[in-house]
Amino acid sequence: MRLTLCTFGSRGDVQPYLALGQGLQRAGVQLRIATSCYHEALVRRQGLEFRALTDASPQGLLGSEAGMRWMETGGNPLANLRAMRDLGGDMLEAQTRVVLQLCEESDALLYSVTTMLAVAPVAERLGVPAAGVWLQPFHPTRAFPSFLFPNWPRHLPLAGRYNRMTYDLQRRLSWHLVRDRFNVVRGRHLGLPPARRPYDDQHMRPDPVVYGFSRHVVPRPPDWDDLTQISGYWFLDDRDWRPPDRLLDFLQDGPPPVYIGFGSMLERDADRTTDIILEATRRSGLRALLQGGWAGLGEQDLPDSVLRLDYAPHDWLFPRMAALVHHGGMGTAGAGLRAGRPALVIPRFADQPFWAWRLHALGVSPPPIPHKRLNVERLAHALQQLTRDATLRRRAETLAGQVRAEDGVNAAVRFLVRALENSPRRRRVR
Repeated sequence: MRLTLCTFGSRGDVQPYLALGQGLQRAGVQLRIATSCYHEALVRRQGLEFRALTDASPQGLLGSEAGMRWMETGGNPLANLRAMRDLGGDMLEAQTRVVLQLCEESDALLYSVTTMLAVAPVAERLGVPAAGVWLQPFHPTRAFPSFLFPNWPRHLPLAGRYNRMTYDLQRRLSWHLVRDRFNVVRGRHLGLPPARRPYDDQHMRPDPVVYGFSRHVVPRPPDWDDLTQISGYWFLDDRDWRPPDRLLDFLQDGPPPVYIGFGSMLERDADRTTDIILEATRRSGLRALLQGGWAGLGEQDLPDSVLRLDYAPHDWLFPRMAALVHHGGMGTAGAGLRAGRPALVIPRFADQPFWAWRLHALGVSPPPIPHKRLNVERLAHALQQLTRDATLRRRAETLAGQVRAEDGVNAAVRFLVRALENSPRRRRVR
């Protein structure tokens, strides 16, 4: 079986698929990863075949004015969707052209949430089997709302009805924003008639979908069908990485520090955010490891109690930390859960508030601090709770055992191979 997996985004949006890709290859599947040229070296380093889906840089896109506005949309669903359209709309046509070419050498397609608008119409046009490999819950359910919408107040009735309604509203808003451009691509490149209703039939076709997170973190809703499964996380361990001496020296010079890093998030004023972190850790009497990330945090004089680091793999670093402070990206959140460390989440946009809510609901995180509300007092108070609450740590350690006991990659591989081999379009699968 020859598969092409299409995805786009930051490292956190790509790395889980590298672990999944290795698992598929071990099962005898010929796989290639189609993503941004920005990630070519990363893909090839894992022994996987690379194809360029786009030459757009995720860091460049997020660093643009449109990207900065997107990160500042917070929990506003309409602003979130409008910013996604403005940021990624121009890529839809280019991605569709590439996917058409990739289909000539593929028996089936796998697609992330970030590429489904390009992949699903191509699969429809060519009759190619396709499956979703998703990192964020996207199927309608009464169990929880769409990740772009806030939670319904717990003391009010009708939560299930509200939750289900948010998915319909998200699709209708999305359709209103992308309809014209989506139909241009359908007609110009695929010879398909215009779609005249919300694009549920394009991105929620009866394709199998496997989610790469843990059922202990997001229990499988009872109203999902058998074509939708949760496998467990797809972790990629970096066994070739070696820590620099200054990191080893810092870890040995005192008690375990708190990790603070916001991954691919950018800051309009990195110095101000760094100042907040430094003062909050000073007041809390904590040592900290500050990961600069795309925001460039910590590019100033730092006290001896704080070490700035450009990169360290989470699988090596997180077990050596006392606790974690991060943005709530799916990959970072999963790595923290696997390490058994309590985490404070400072979410900004998209699915980050959803993962912040889940970690707090699971009892492994203090209440999240939205990025717009971050200040010294709030951060210092949360750091004290994060490092002194023994219950948080016990729950984190218990949940870590459950997460580590799952074999997410192999479970996903078994599901995908079986589903694609049984696809009604199996004439394409060989």
